[in-house]
Amino acid sequence: MASQTSAFESLRTRASGILSVAALVTSFSAGLGLVNADPTRGRLLPDWAPWTLLGLLLTLGGCAFLILLPTRQWLHGPSARIIMEMWADGATNTNAKVELTGAMVDAQLRNSKELGRRSRTYRLAVLLLLAQVLTLVAAIFQSSTA
Repeated sequence: MASQTSAFESLRTRASGILSVAALVTSFSAGLGLVNADPTRGRLLPDWAPWTLLGLLLTLGGCAFLILLPTRQWLHGPSARIIMEMWADGATNTNAKVELTGAMVDAQLRNSKELGRRSRTYRLAVLLLLAQVLTLVAAIFQSSTA
């Protein structure tokens, strides 16, 4: 469960990094769209580019939000309160260990499902970031050939 927690925190850190890079790409593209050295040539970015980039950014931000959202279902280890209640109810050490081991196995399965969902969302965010960069490159290329 400790390794799952570590993987979960690492995923959240990487999601923050993806969001930061997306913000940097957005700032760069906004700068390109707003700064134009030659007003007779029109806008530097084609009309479709800002809307596409905005849609990609919003979707990527949604992915990062889902990854960074706190989860109530995540279990980090056995509960001391439950152990104390079991002993207060007269459970033997062996019975307590068997029950706690079963609860930890269930918790690992639940954690694994949540980690899997967030990992898939992270992969989608990476693809969206790549799409954002490729869209910007395509827009710059189109405007430079026009």
